[in-house]
Amino acid sequence: MSVHPSLSLYNQNISGDDDFVACFVARQELLESLLRRLRAAKPDDSGLHYVLIGPRGMGKTSLLRRIAIAINRQQELAARYVPLTFREEQYNVLNLGDFWRNCGEALAEWAEATGRNDLADRLDSALMTAAWANDDTSIEQLNAELATLQRRAILLIDNIDLILEALPGESTWTLRRHLQARHGPIVIGAATQSLKQSADHDAAFYEFFQPLYLEPLDEHETEKCMRALARGRGGDGVHVIDVLDKQPQRLRTLHTLTGGNPRILTLIYRLLEAGQSEVAMADLEILLDQVTPYYKARVEEYQTPQQRAVIDGIALHWDPITTGDLARVTNIATTTLSPLLIRLRKDGLIETVETSGSYAGHQIVERFFNIWYLLRHGTRRKKQKMRWLVVFLTNYYSSRELAEIARSANDKGLRKGWQGDYAVAFEQALARQSPSQMGNRQLRVSVSAGAIPTQLETTIPENGKAATDGRLAEAVRLERQSAEFFKTANYDRCLALLDGLLARFADAREPALREQVAMALVNKAVTLGQMGDNAAAVAVYDDVFARFADAREPALREQVARALVFKADTLGQMGDNAAAISTLERLLDPSHLDATVTLEPLFATARIRLANLLLDLQDEFTRAETLYRDAAFVSPLLANANLTWLYLLANRLSDAVNLRKSLGALPAYGLALLDAAIEVAKDNFGSATDSLASALGVELESGAMDFSDDFDRLLRLAESRGYGERLIVWFETTGIADRLAPIYAAFKAYVRNEKVLLDVNPEVRRPAKAIYERLDAPRRHRLGISLKKQQATRGRRARRPTS
Repeated sequence: MSVHPSLSLYNQNISGDDDFVACFVARQELLESLLRRLRAAKPDDSGLHYVLIGPRGMGKTSLLRRIAIAINRQQELAARYVPLTFREEQYNVLNLGDFWRNCGEALAEWAEATGRNDLADRLDSALMTAAWANDDTSIEQLNAELATLQRRAILLIDNIDLILEALPGESTWTLRRHLQARHGPIVIGAATQSLKQSADHDAAFYEFFQPLYLEPLDEHETEKCMRALARGRGGDGVHVIDVLDKQPQRLRTLHTLTGGNPRILTLIYRLLEAGQSEVAMADLEILLDQVTPYYKARVEEYQTPQQRAVIDGIALHWDPITTGDLARVTNIATTTLSPLLIRLRKDGLIETVETSGSYAGHQIVERFFNIWYLLRHGTRRKKQKMRWLVVFLTNYYSSRELAEIARSANDKGLRKGWQGDYAVAFEQALARQSPSQMGNRQLRVSVSAGAIPTQLETTIPENGKAATDGRLAEAVRLERQSAEFFKTANYDRCLALLDGLLARFADAREPALREQVAMALVNKAVTLGQMGDNAAAVAVYDDVFARFADAREPALREQVARALVFKADTLGQMGDNAAAISTLERLLDPSHLDATVTLEPLFATARIRLANLLLDLQDEFTRAETLYRDAAFVSPLLANANLTWLYLLANRLSDAVNLRKSLGALPAYGLALLDAAIEVAKDNFGSATDSLASALGVELESGAMDFSDDFDRLLRLAESRGYGERLIVWFETTGIADRLAPIYAAFKAYVRNEKVLLDVNPEVRRPAKAIYERLDAPRRHRLGISLKKQQATRGRRARRPTS
């Protein structure tokens, strides 16, 4: 039985090197980049120095320790360098002698750790002498020791800004001279923000350090790190893999709330590994409770009432707040606010960000700290701004899991202990589930998109039913076993079985086995998609097409068709809609539609998907109408519902009204959304909002259908008819602006200007940005603006290459 250490959040030195390396899963690319640079440096180079910049919790301290371990363990680096590590804050440094003496202490610790006890003992004695107390002679002593070792020092300095700001001005120039000397120390520092001296033309370290920004982990990096960590922890990580496979939305939501902060994600991992899934509603409460001592201490670092008032005003506002607004909220004059804000920025607690107006805004840097503050200190009205947490819960748990959590919590008496906000949020999320959903998890399929099956196919080929071929029987057995693992979300085992089947039969020539191979490839791609590896899934779909595109057998043609439809769906998820359109057009080429293939439902789905992309991205009404009409012979409800929306967007009101009469089989909320659009087209705004309120009462989703794409169409229609501002006011007066904050923010930006998104907090902005880009897609297409081009020109701050 193996025992794994607990994961450290704040003190990186409590675990041994082996355990630390096993748990170090983020920032691998940056680590390798820095190590490559050290290998490439020549012994007599003056040295290139670096500073890692990122808010607290972004992994700076961990990366510094990981660099030290790598240098000690890699023979080429260990022969050339001595990694010197220091405590996080070197408060004792007031002059250069203090700094060089700290380097000597670090050298003694390195000597002891590497078995050079004689050197360690000698340094312990020497450090007490006058030679190590003087600014000039202390560096000579350090250089002499390094020369004896024939190694160069790598100074791994956390909070390097504290040292540079503590040194007298002339001492900084002296330090620079020593760092530029041949064979001199190489610095890899860390700071919560850009070094002040780096931007000061008159400072010693103007543009001296190369900045390396530690950005928050994105969703893909987060999941990749969580899976790597779980695998590295052996049996302890099995439950985490299970959660990631079965509840991927759970991690995505927590990622949004934590802002991709590695430290908080480590805490999330610990909670998942503890296996509390049966009371998963408590996860967020536990998470907030565990960070309370740390966050509370951070607030209490500021002891004056004005300092705390500024923190309170910024955190409770949640959205970026200008200095003028902050002055009104806190009743502190702007002239007094300025030095307070400078101090908070210097400490890395707040940051200045762009807004849509002329003045910059202030917001909390660490986003989960802001969430914690809102829920701990917010008034009832302030907590209303967190009502979108209800939407988070609805997406965070499936309906079956909500019911199971409620049952388990009631049985164990846990529900009565839930805090008020969570209890209310949970009750509302539970109430939204329709009776048919409770206890019966269903696949949600977009009416706009058409049905895409996600279960693995496990059929015996027609030409193989009577066969006694053991190879065919084995292939069918592996396919069926993989499907069973897929049903239970054990995707790793499913993938292993499919890979085994393909390894054995990929080159088979028998028709029955060729069909099993094609099916296995499609199933493998579906499984990869479920695991979040969309790029790999697309590659496998391409393999299906490459192998079987020219096949004439109906069964193989079917697998090619499935591969192309699923590939288009995956490309859409990846944001490559142009490729998705091209893929569907390839499938719907007349050469694929011969009478020998009875795949009408699949082709109908492909037509609807292609028509939706043409309508929602390009306003191509004519082509889309033809596709919907062709699909209506097989899927009349789906096709005609979408065709009705097309008529509304194309200003063909009478055609829309006539077709609406045939859609009585749509669920009531879907009809309410469509009726709202018809009233908008008739310029009956009051009636339109009545129908919209009815549709929004069930959050757009219910049963097996999802009308979110249709809601996008309604918003575009309202704006095109001149009702954008009136609808914004309606959102605000009805409270829907708070309840569906991302939708409201996206529509407001669509009506006014994309820069409006800068005025909302990052947690709302992320989903709002995605909704905005869907809304704005036809307008961008008309203007000839590529989304990828837009993103490239307005991305994050420019960063220097890391390799």
